[in-house]
Amino acid sequence: MALYRAWNTRLTQRIGSLHTPIIGAPMANASNSELVSAISKAGSLGMLGAGFYDENRLQTELRGISDKLGETAPKARVPIGIGFLGWVLTASHGSADPWAAQDTKARRLVDLALQARPCAILMAFGTRADMKAWCKYIRQRDAELVKTEEPLHLFVTANSVEEAKLVVEECDADIIVLQGNGAGGHGYGASPHREVLLKQVLGAYEAWMTPRGTKPLIVTAGGVGDGTDVAADLLRGADGVLLGTRFLLTPEADYKDEQKQLLLKAKETDTIRSYAFDEARNTMSWPEGIDGRGLYSPTVAEYEAAAAQAPKGTTHVPGWQERQARYKQAMAQNDVERLITWSGTGVGAMNDICPAGQLVVRLTQEAAHALERASLYIEKA
Repeated sequence: MALYRAWNTRLTQRIGSLHTPIIGAPMANASNSELVSAISKAGSLGMLGAGFYDENRLQTELRGISDKLGETAPKARVPIGIGFLGWVLTASHGSADPWAAQDTKARRLVDLALQARPCAILMAFGTRADMKAWCKYIRQRDAELVKTEEPLHLFVTANSVEEAKLVVEECDADIIVLQGNGAGGHGYGASPHREVLLKQVLGAYEAWMTPRGTKPLIVTAGGVGDGTDVAADLLRGADGVLLGTRFLLTPEADYKDEQKQLLLKAKETDTIRSYAFDEARNTMSWPEGIDGRGLYSPTVAEYEAAAAQAPKGTTHVPGWQERQARYKQAMAQNDVERLITWSGTGVGAMNDICPAGQLVVRLTQEAAHALERASLYIEKA
């Protein structure tokens, strides 16, 4: 039972299972069935990070969610979201045209996800062609596979005003996720802070319309540390807020205990945007301009020192083979100081490990109290 009053925002009005404007991000290798279920049970929306899943992993996590949330009515949506990566779907499909082939890993994954009847799908990171085609395919397949009157809510990530406009007009998004530069994990290095991005988008937003003639909602992400940050973004004009790093500091998150301790000790200035994270793991195939934000470490320091000496535009910074070998050794030895620990800039406001359900309640109460305090600044006529 949620320990806070029900919220009445455009987001909670649109998604009936939501009792708070807070959403858990679909974090790869962290947002598992246990975390997603706990977030959703508390009246929020947990999202499964399925971007790099194979079919067996996705089936396992979906079964875990079903076991924890219980059976829903045959035609009811399940109060969870599932996150996909546009460029990964295209790569595993072999084409940016989902209809170009029938039986591919990408199509099977999307169908498997939709057959679980999630209330939301989140699409992120891909070329313009990737995002437009896969969003259209997801809507079409959902209509074919899910026989319910409850709509699927399509979340699509945007990192600039120009991208947000395409998300509305070409991807037909129900909800734009504006991801600012402070976000942990992957994102566009050139993105402004979420506060700036929100202001920029709201300045142009009124002229935009989806192909269905609807107005999407706006959710912010990137550098959110606590409920007061949530309240601030709602006051700025957002309909909801998506948090990632804060939910890493829960018992349910699939992160090493040692990494959680590093996050507890970290400040905002301990995070950095860098290509070091992908070089170390040999995952440099992300779309152009996308890097990662995580905790500064010897792995990052060695890459940045070498990159500073390399010619501008170098694809492989000299010494990359040796750095990758050191990282593999660190993984084998569980050398957490060298391993990648993703983190957004809001980490400095996080000082405990809290069960996910309790955390949803706390964040929601913090946001409510902040808004109530703000309301006292205005005298009633």
